[in-house]
Amino acid sequence: MSKAVLKDVDQVAERGGVTSRTTTGSLSLNGGVVMYTTKMSAKLLGVPVTFTPAHPPPLTLPYMVMTDVVSERPSVRADGAAIDGLGISTRA
Repeated sequence: MSKAVLKDVDQVAERGGVTSRTTTGSLSLNGGVVMYTTKMSAKLLGVPVTFTPAHPPPLTLPYMVMTDVVSERPSVRADGAAIDGLGISTRA
């Protein structure tokens, strides 16, 4: 896709007894955006949906708005990114 805008990002990762948290007010990705995740649950037009590699979306539209997104092990690739309000914290 050419663009993705993620709002109120709150990502938590744990490793070796340390928890890291990354937050942003807005993350705008552009140019060849590809998102990967092992599982994603969200609301599409207010309807709860869950996608996995075994059960991907049956159709992707040129413009889609998803809310209440929760993803497991997310990863993204894009040509460019703009971040507003980046916060990073860690705790043991």
